[in-house]
Amino acid sequence: MAQSLSTRGQVWNVDFIIGALLFTVVAVFFFIQLQGIEAVDTDKTTDLLNQARYISDELLTQGYPQNWININVIRAGITDNQRINQSKLDNLHDLNYSKLRTVFRARDDFFIFLEKDDGCLVQLDTDYGIGHSAVNVSGGSCRQVGDITLPDPDTLIPITRFVIYNGEPAKLTTYVWN
Repeated sequence: MAQSLSTRGQVWNVDFIIGALLFTVVAVFFFIQLQGIEAVDTDKTTDLLNQARYISDELLTQGYPQNWININVIRAGITDNQRINQSKLDNLHDLNYSKLRTVFRARDDFFIFLEKDDGCLVQLDTDYGIGHSAVNVSGGSCRQVGDITLPDPDTLIPITRFVIYNGEPAKLTTYVWN
């Protein structure tokens, strides 16, 4: 008795090949899209970090011209030998935000503040920092970093540098966000 081979149950080869091909195409597409999302986030974070470093580095210079004022500022440095120059700090505070963004070449929002060794923020006129006007610093007589409220950032990059303010150690912090 000869056995006959039936082909009714033998189409799995074609089904398997089509299914595997479809799965591979979808998987490749998914991973390409996933890498694209990660690359955008990484690029934006790197850009924010570069902006924060640039602003922070600029602040630690003497500025240009050396004794700059608001009408002739090209580089808004506020230190002389790692010591905060109060008149330059006051001049920086007096610059409007759009001028600050131009001077610092900032594409995203930023806020700069000084924190004394005791943890209190340095008050500049009636403000506790320099930068974006939507930043709120609330609290009592000793406002601290935790009292700073930013306008809902997606990504926040802080850079802190150590300086001398009024003969005492202080932290100069720059926040950049988008």
